Amino acid sequence: MTQKRQKLDIRSFQDIWTNEYGFIQQKDRAVCALCCETDVCRTSSVQRHYQTKHQSMFKNSEEKSEAIKRAVSGYKKQTTRSIFSQEIGTKYKATECSYKIAQCVASKAKPFTDGEFVKEIFLSSAEILSDLPNKETILSRIREIPPSPRSVERRICDMAENITVKQTTGYSKLCRS
Repeated sequence: MTQKRQKLDIRSFQDIWTNEYGFIQQKDRAVCALCCETDVCRTSSVQRHYQTKHQSMFKNSEEKSEAIKRAVSGYKKQTTRSIFSQEIGTKYKATECSYKIAQCVASKAKPFTDGEFVKEIFLSSAEILSDLPNKETILSRIREIPPSPRSVERRICDMAENITVKQTTGYSKLCRS
C-alpha cells in the first residue's frame, strides 16, 4: 500500500472512537454524542476533544462507559426520531398554505395585501372554535403562515414561472416528436 493510501485510511472513522471517546460517524465527520460537536476523522482530534471537554466529567472508567453508551443511544434515537422531520413538515405545510392563499388572491385578481386579510380571517375564525381539543395547535399553525404582500407576490411569481416552464418544456417535447 502506498504512503498516500495509508494516510487516507487513517482519516476514516474508527469504530473504537465510539467506546473510547463517545464519537459517532456522520457522513465524513465524527460527531461527539456527548455534546453534538463535529470533528475531523483523526484520532488526535477526537482524543483532544474528549480530553479537553469531557474527561473531567467522569470519576472512573465504568461511569465513563455507561455515560457514553447512554449518550450514543440517545443521539441515535434523536437522529432517527421524527421530531426533525415533523418540524420540517410543519414549516412546509405553512409554506404550502401560503401558496394556496397566493393562488386564491391571484385567481380573484385581488391586491397582494389581501393575504394578510385572509390570515386575519383564519385567526378570528379559529378563536371562535373553542370546542376543538387542539385549538392552540391550530392557532400556532395559522400564525406560522407567511401572508405578507411580498410573500404573496413571490409565491404568485413562482407559480407563474412554474407554469411557463411546464408549458415551454411541454411545447419543446411536442416539437421534437
